[in-house]
Amino acid sequence: MANRARGDSQVDEEAFEPARAADGTFRVFFAPALILRERRLSAFEEVATRLLNNFDELTGDTSWPWRKFLAEGQPLPEDDHAPGDPEKELSFGHEYFPLPTNAEQRQIIQRLQSSAGVVVKGPPGTGKSHTIANLICHLLATGEKILITAQAPKALSVLRDMLPRELRDLCLISLGSSREDQRQLESGVRTIIGKKNRWDQGEREQADKRIDDLEKDLQLLKEDLSKVERQLRESRETETFSHILPGGYEGTAAQIARRLDEERERFGWLPETLRDKPPFPFNQPEVQLLAEMHAKLTPDFENELQGLAGDFSLPSTEEFRRLVDDLKAAEDHYSQAQDKAEPRKFSLIQTSPKEDLERAAQALRILDEHALRTARALGNLVEKVLPDLILGEKLRWIQLSKKASTIIDQIETLLEQVGGAEIRLSADCDPMGLLADAERRLAYLEQGGWQGFWVIRPKIIKETRYLEAECRLNGLSASDSDSLGKLIAHIRVKAAAEEFLRLWPDPVGNGNLDNLLQFSITAKEKVSALVRLLEVFEKLGEESFACIPLGERINLAYSSERMLWVAAIEAELGRRAVQEARQPLDDCHQKIRECLCLGKAHPCIHQLAEALEGKDPLSWNGAFEYREAIRIQQERYRQYQELMARLEQANAPLAALVRQHQGDPQWHPQIVELEKAWFWASAQGWLEDVADRQRYEGLVQSCHRLKEKIENRTKEVAAARAWQAFFSRLDDSTIQNLHAWTSAMGRVGKDYGKYAFRHRRDARQYLNKCIPKIPAWIMPLHKLWTTIEASPRLFDTVIIDEASQAELSSLALLLLAERIIVVGDKMQNSPEAVGIKEDEIARLTRDHLQNFHFRAEFRLDTSLFDHAERGFGNLISLREHFRCVPEIIRFSNDLCYREAPLVPLRQAPVDRLPPLKHTFVPGGYCEGDGQRIHNQVEANELVQTILQCLADPAYDGKSKGVIILQAAPKQTSSNENWLLPLTPESLPNVNCVAAFRQPFRAIKEM
Repeated sequence: MANRARGDSQVDEEAFEPARAADGTFRVFFAPALILRERRLSAFEEVATRLLNNFDELTGDTSWPWRKFLAEGQPLPEDDHAPGDPEKELSFGHEYFPLPTNAEQRQIIQRLQSSAGVVVKGPPGTGKSHTIANLICHLLATGEKILITAQAPKALSVLRDMLPRELRDLCLISLGSSREDQRQLESGVRTIIGKKNRWDQGEREQADKRIDDLEKDLQLLKEDLSKVERQLRESRETETFSHILPGGYEGTAAQIARRLDEERERFGWLPETLRDKPPFPFNQPEVQLLAEMHAKLTPDFENELQGLAGDFSLPSTEEFRRLVDDLKAAEDHYSQAQDKAEPRKFSLIQTSPKEDLERAAQALRILDEHALRTARALGNLVEKVLPDLILGEKLRWIQLSKKASTIIDQIETLLEQVGGAEIRLSADCDPMGLLADAERRLAYLEQGGWQGFWVIRPKIIKETRYLEAECRLNGLSASDSDSLGKLIAHIRVKAAAEEFLRLWPDPVGNGNLDNLLQFSITAKEKVSALVRLLEVFEKLGEESFACIPLGERINLAYSSERMLWVAAIEAELGRRAVQEARQPLDDCHQKIRECLCLGKAHPCIHQLAEALEGKDPLSWNGAFEYREAIRIQQERYRQYQELMARLEQANAPLAALVRQHQGDPQWHPQIVELEKAWFWASAQGWLEDVADRQRYEGLVQSCHRLKEKIENRTKEVAAARAWQAFFSRLDDSTIQNLHAWTSAMGRVGKDYGKYAFRHRRDARQYLNKCIPKIPAWIMPLHKLWTTIEASPRLFDTVIIDEASQAELSSLALLLLAERIIVVGDKMQNSPEAVGIKEDEIARLTRDHLQNFHFRAEFRLDTSLFDHAERGFGNLISLREHFRCVPEIIRFSNDLCYREAPLVPLRQAPVDRLPPLKHTFVPGGYCEGDGQRIHNQVEANELVQTILQCLADPAYDGKSKGVIILQAAPKQTSSNENWLLPLTPESLPNVNCVAAFRQPFRAIKEM
């Protein structure tokens, strides 16, 4: 440009001010330019419009904080609350705070679980950003989706730097539109994509185990810290607090020391004092056992207890006497049974199971009983039936019994028809022909046939007329239907009897059928006897005689043979009974013999062996009681050794001292009072510890180290849980949108391209799709309105920092989450309504908020913090101030925080500078009025005081600030040049800042 203008033009790249006078030369040099534009609310208007549209489409769907706010103090329905997730609700004491914490932070988490909104008052220096960082870490660790926002980006940048790196990567941070802000956002997206790839490649399988290990490690560290803090507290409260120690020691350290001194002679025999108040290793019964055994354990008694008495059980005296009596009875019974048994049969059944023998003996007795009864009815037929049934060949006899039973039933039925009539037939007649003619004539008569008279008779009557001559029924001819029926039944009975005689293999009576009734009775007895015998064998079963060899079974048909087998079985059962009765005694003998073989048996074992050999109950009684007494003492000795091992583990020198005096009765009182002596030594050790300055310093260092370890471990646990929760809900659609966003931002480049606006719009659309899945978003309000596509309950929790500066438009945040945390301080700057008339605001509230009880509070100069404090209440104040010394905190409390005074944590050193100094300036006076008022004399004195401080070596390296409490004027007049001596140009090597009240708040902490 200079070359084209003139040939003699000059370019000065180092000058930043124009020349004082023009000399006709064309010069080009740099000059700063500040371009200001109004931040328009078009983005917020779009968000509000979308929220209204969503409200109409979703039929009034809103969030819990919004409903609570609109209720204006009226109770909500009982079921109107945030939909809780039990997995996200953690019990008190499980907060994931990786930074130093306090009770207020834990109270915020507890209240957040049951409240729509939590209002946190955070004066400067109380760690608002620190608190929010802890809340972010905890909410991420419990799987929450959160939004962190503020009116201005500066507070968010401070918050970003406080977050641990592992959790910061989970947050997408967009503070502005600068290249650096864009780079940080891109870095966050790429970090998420990279971690997702590693998660899919193997970290997923190890996540649960790693979290469990970290949680266990964290719990152990907390337990150690609790122990160290308790010891520190006891050391600090030595002379002021009434301590309660084990063993009944109570009072201040001095009181406890006096009591310890009084009891030193009685309890001071322990070889060393005890540290850290260890628990007494025994209960009272164990102490009694220890004392009793300790007094008894002389060398001789201990040697006697070394003998082996065996840990096996032996029968008592009564049991031993019963066993001996049972054995003698069994031997007597066996001796008698053996005399009756046949040796050959006895030898054949010695390998048979006992169950088979018992079953066979019972079966033989039953068979013998039924065989005798059956023989009276069947006669010689029994000798044919029994062998077949014993050998299992019973089919023939079953069939015979069925056929015979059928015939007997027929005979009995026909005899009932005959009744008591006496029927005689001629000897030379044919029974079958007679039966046929009688049946033919009876059928004719039953059909109403006519018998005729004299010589006029029907043909069938003529043909069967011989029946009247050859058959007599009670002396009369059988001519009518009744007599013919009885005649037919009689002939059939006789035919059935003849059939039975042919069927039955043995004669029935004398074979005469003249008396059919008697024949029927006799035949029925024989058939019934056969049926009963078959039933007996059916009940006994085929295995009843399994122990008897098959070749010997056929002889069981004879009673004498059966009795011989019964005698043999009784003898074998008696032999086995002797073995069973002798077995318990043999077992005792085996146990005693094994104990004797070890070579260290106690004398009582020898006595038991002799009593057992002689089967002498009286000798057994003495030896048994002797052994039981020794076993009791050995068991008590074993318990004593276990107690001594426990004592050695708890205090080895004390255990050695106790062992040294075993068997000494004079030590019995000391052992009885061992618990009291233990607690005396514990109290003595506690007293020495609390008075030890070096130990106190070591505890302080241990406390700091443990807190640091807990913070680091909490950071790891919170990060592991947060990433796991994030990846569990991260879907492919979100991953693809993140990739698409990085590609679109790559096309934006330096934002100079022709289509950069289009690529930026595409990137914004991709990012909007990711909002429901990303765990945390950190962005100022103006950036939020241009980024999100607002919908109710888009987040789980919203955190607003510096809410006292948030304008009325920030009320829309109440719709975006189920819970909200509002952090601010009414004593700080509030929104301003410069240029807007009060009447205009009042008119708008009347027109649009006429149904609101608190409509007058909806003003442009009220902040979100004001509305939240009214709508949610339950204010939590951060009171621990870590920046200023107590004197300055007291000044602030008197000025602004009387209702909730701040608590100073910073303790100044002894050689500190005076924190507050009051200076009276004589001769001062004010000029001007309103915002133009000033006091030149006071200003000059202030400048001189600052210069004196700068010259004082005590102030070297310290920053200085001059705050003008009066608001900054529109234009600085010439008489306000009193600030010039404090400008950077005047003091280039001094960190000194001078500014009006409002700009000074934006200056970095000094």
